[in-house]
Order: sequence, then C-alpha cells, then structure tokens
Amino acid sequence: DTCTDADPDDGVDDCAGYIPETVNSVGDMVLVANADVALSDVLKLQPYLITLRQDAAEGDVDRDRLVISPGLRLEGRPSKSLSYVAEGVYQTGRSSEDVTHSAWMAAAKVNFKTEMIGVSGWYEEHSGDGDSTDAVDNDFEPFWGAFHKLRGYADYVGPINSRDVGVGVS
Repeated sequence: DTCTDADPDDGVDDCAGYIPETVNSVGDMVLVANADVALSDVLKLQPYLITLRQDAAEGDVDRDRLVISPGLRLEGRPSKSLSYVAEGVYQTGRSSEDVTHSAWMAAAKVNFKTEMIGVSGWYEEHSGDGDSTDAVDNDFEPFWGAFHKLRGYADYVGPINSRDVGVGVS
C-alpha cells in the first residue's frame, strides 16, 4: 500500500503523515443448519439456525457483526383443500462492537383450494429499529423472501419494520 503525491510541484506533500494500513478479514460467512421432522401430513416441523458473521471490510475496517437467527417453520395439509405455513424467528447478536442486535419476524399463510377456486391469505411482520440512538439494533435481517410475489425495489431494500397482509384469489 503506497501513497503517490498527486502534484509534487504544488508545494503540498499529499503523503505527509500517510500510514499504510492492512485490513485482515475473514470476510462474510453464513452458516445454515436445518432439519425436517414430518410428524404427519397435518404437521411438518422445520427448525433452523442461520448465523451471519461479517468481519472487517475495506469500507468499514471496524466492522464486527454477528447475527444469530434460530427459527421454526410449521407446515401442513389438514385436508385435501386446506394447507398452511407458519414461521417465527428471533435474531440476537451484535451489529457492531457497541451495538447489540435484537429483532424478530412472524408470518403465516393459509391456502384453501377447490376444483374451481383458490383463496389464500397471509400475514407477515418484521421488527424495525424505532430508536436509532440507543445501543440496540432492532432491524430484522431478511435472509429469505416473503410470502408475496416480487414487488420490485421494495423487496431488494428488505422487509424491515414492515407488516404485510394480503389475500389472493385464483
């Protein structure tokens, strides 16, 4: 890592006080562990754990972020025409050296289908950070998509502090 004086004839040494810096980082790592437990057609349990580790980067040499997300997804088909999915996750860890992370997400979807018509309804809510000046980050880290279909840039930003309620008919 070197410094080059942009204009050596201007009388200003652009490299005065320059100290080269090496950023050592393991980068970003995601660990996913999950299981599928089929108790019956009516109930399938899917516990999971997602861990995100973000180490120092060129743009943020002090970054030290860890998000631990244990969650549980329930899925089932009580009858030929009725199915459901319910999911909840809590996130803990740290957003930085002096800010902790505490967030949550809850979601449910119900489908009813006959030979002629299908009706579905869903509810999804994610926590958000109501006070950005405290030492707790409550913004939910969206590792996965929502129940709804893609809605353009709104989904790329991430469902933080959002509530999504919908009904579909087919």
